[in-house]
Amino acid sequence: MSEVLDLYKHLKTCYAYVDGTFYNGMYGGGYVVFSPDNKIIYQDCGVGQNIPELLAMRNISGEMTAAMHAALWIDTFVGRGTIVHDYTGLSKWVTGEWQTQKEYTKKYADFMQPFYILDIIKFEWVKGHTNVTGNEIADRLARESVVHNEHWKF
Repeated sequence: MSEVLDLYKHLKTCYAYVDGTFYNGMYGGGYVVFSPDNKIIYQDCGVGQNIPELLAMRNISGEMTAAMHAALWIDTFVGRGTIVHDYTGLSKWVTGEWQTQKEYTKKYADFMQPFYILDIIKFEWVKGHTNVTGNEIADRLARESVVHNEHWKF
């Protein structure tokens, strides 16, 4: 097990592109992790929980879930990284620039703040649907999660 945990520790950082989707009454998320030399080192996706408040937030719930999974992966396997996202709220709720007005945006911010405060993760915004490779892969993974009822591996 320690070999798996140490596999990426030599990297100084990584970049996790995250995205979410809502389709057919379900939300899901996906993320893809790139090494600094732009090689894919991990990807994952999954459907969300059947909780009315989360379903009402549609794709935002998938975005938050993907970001939380990505933060855990970064912390476990690399130690530092950037979460690249196309929904501004993902970073603004964590940094406190936006107020968390819903129960689950507050839970998201509370979960993510230790990673941010300890400098384990940073955030970078990219415009969605502009052919940014990592963002397009994360978008595809999010869609696959709900179409195929995929469950998170990590």
